Amino acid sequence: MVSIILTVFERSEFLYESINSILNQTYQNFEIIIADDSNSTKIQSICQSFNSNQIKYIGNKDTLGVAFNIKNAISICNGEYISILNDDDYRDPMFLDKLVTILSQHNHIDIIFSEHWIVDENGKIIEDLTETICKKHGRENLKNGIVNDLRKLVIVYNGLPIAMSSIIRKSCIDLSKLNFDIGGSYDLWISYILAKENVNAWYVSERLSYYRIHRKMETQKKSINKSIPKIHILNEALNWFPEFKNLLLERKSKLYYDIGKDYIFFGRNKEAYSYFKTSIQLSHNLKAFMLLIYSLLPTKITLQINKQFYKQI
Repeated sequence: MVSIILTVFERSEFLYESINSILNQTYQNFEIIIADDSNSTKIQSICQSFNSNQIKYIGNKDTLGVAFNIKNAISICNGEYISILNDDDYRDPMFLDKLVTILSQHNHIDIIFSEHWIVDENGKIIEDLTETICKKHGRENLKNGIVNDLRKLVIVYNGLPIAMSSIIRKSCIDLSKLNFDIGGSYDLWISYILAKENVNAWYVSERLSYYRIHRKMETQKKSINKSIPKIHILNEALNWFPEFKNLLLERKSKLYYDIGKDYIFFGRNKEAYSYFKTSIQLSHNLKAFMLLIYSLLPTKITLQINKQFYKQI
C-alpha cells in the first residue's frame, strides 16, 4: 500500500533511528526504499543489520543529486502511496495507521499530511519553535479534514510538509516534471505541482512526525549554487499561479538577493553584483542595493569583513 522513501547521502548518525521508527509502525503494509546517493558501505551495513525484507537498499553508483535521487526512488516504488522521509527525521508509531486509515476511507484524497514536532539533535522536543513553524506555514488555524484552499496554503505559506509528514498518491506525481536538478527544493517543487493540479488534500492536526534540527543538516550549509534551482521553480510558478504574481515577484527578488549574498560570501563579487542588480529590478530591495554597492569593493576587503558583516544582513 505505501512505499516509504528514505533519502540519505553520507550522513549516518540518525539513520538507525529513522529506519527503526518506520519498522515499528503499527500499520505494516509498506516497503522502505533506502535511496543512498553516496553508495556508502556503512549505510548499507546499517540497513542490512535490520534483516528485514521490507527494506530495499538502493546505492547509486554515481551521485544523482537530491531531486534525481528522489525521482529514481519513486520510479521503483511498488506502493499506491508514496511517503518521503529524510535520514535524520523519524515518525510516531501511529503515523501510517492514522493517515492510511483516512486515505482508505476517502478514495478521492490525493495527499494527506499531519503536523510534526521540531526536535533537537538529541530528540528533545522544542515546543516554542514547533508552534512558530506551524504558524509560519499557515497551519495554526487549519481545521482537520479537507483543505479548502490548497493553492493559498502552498504558494503563500509553503504549508505542505512533503518530506516530514505527508503521504501522496503515487499517480499524482508526474516524474516528467522532475526533469532538472532542483536540489533540496524538490519538496517545494512537488508542492507546486500538486497545487497546480488542484489535488484534494487532507490535514491532520495531530503531531505524528519529528523533524530534527542539527549542525550537519543541509539547510545549515552555505553554498553558491544551493538556491539557484529555485529560480526555475519561481518562473514556473509565475506562469501557473498568476493570481499570486506580486507575491511571487517579491519572493523572486528576495531569492536573487540571497543568491547574491552567497556569491559575495565566497568572494565572487562580480556574479554577486549581477544578482543584486536583478533583485533591485524585480523589487525595490534596499538591502540588495546596499550589498550591490558593497560588491564593488575589492574582493580582498570584502572577504576580510564578510563573517562579521553577514551577521547583520
